[in-house]
Amino acid sequence: PTYVACSFVDPCLFSLTEIPDYACVEGKDGRVFLPPVLKLSSESISREGVYLLDDGRSLYIWIGEQASKQVTDQLFGMVQQVEGGPTSLRLVYDSEAEAKSLNSRVWTLITQLRKNCPSFKTISIVTRNAHTGSSLDESQFFDHLIEDAARKNKWNPFDLGTKKEEVCNMSYIDFLCHVHKKIQDKFY
Repeated sequence: PTYVACSFVDPCLFSLTEIPDYACVEGKDGRVFLPPVLKLSSESISREGVYLLDDGRSLYIWIGEQASKQVTDQLFGMVQQVEGGPTSLRLVYDSEAEAKSLNSRVWTLITQLRKNCPSFKTISIVTRNAHTGSSLDESQFFDHLIEDAARKNKWNPFDLGTKKEEVCNMSYIDFLCHVHKKIQDKFY
């Protein structure tokens, strides 16, 4: 369906640490308002934050390397870091949490994003790998930030034709405008 394809082409990014009071709480009429959608740019992300990205097929929860322990404990239970080893995280559903708690609001958001979707959206927890400095999931997460310039997203400049340098420094949106202008120039 078209409504599913929209988030595949233009993903939605939400901050889980800055959810407004009105958002992600079920109202008396059963409606749930989503939090504001952030710009799909690395400038929207801070190392202290926790973010949810919906690409239409999957949900990614990116945890900044300096996210507060209080936030991570609310979302994932007691997080224990094993020195030198990977941290295994699993999103915890606290059925006894208050409706206004962070855990409850995040699960309300996830439920709303999964609602009326033809396939089940899995959740990937994305963190920075302590050994290599990045992970495959983190790379996929940042590839969805289409408003960043192409060079930030590590696109291959050799696949872009003769104006490599000009096109390589564009965001995806700028690139689409560039292509549109080239098509218009061809017909006029």
